[in-house]
Amino acid sequence: MVIFFALSKCVSISKQNNTIRYEFHFKGFYNGKRVERIIGESDTILDINENQEYIVKLGFLSMKKTDLIGNVKKIVRLEEISY
Repeated sequence: MVIFFALSKCVSISKQNNTIRYEFHFKGFYNGKRVERIIGESDTILDINENQEYIVKLGFLSMKKTDLIGNVKKIVRLEEISY
């Protein structure tokens, strides 16, 4: 599994079946494909709030159009490590 890190702001949180989906703002490229947002999925509720910035460690799952979808492995609120 490919692991990647992103520095991003959570813009929305939703639940789909038994999966919590966290949408993060992102503009860039992954593997030569345009990415306009990152969708982080988790089976458990994480300590993530909308409009907060995070460093997110994700395991790559798939690309759907311009959405990069990954399984959230670890997350740290940016203000916890900034000065």
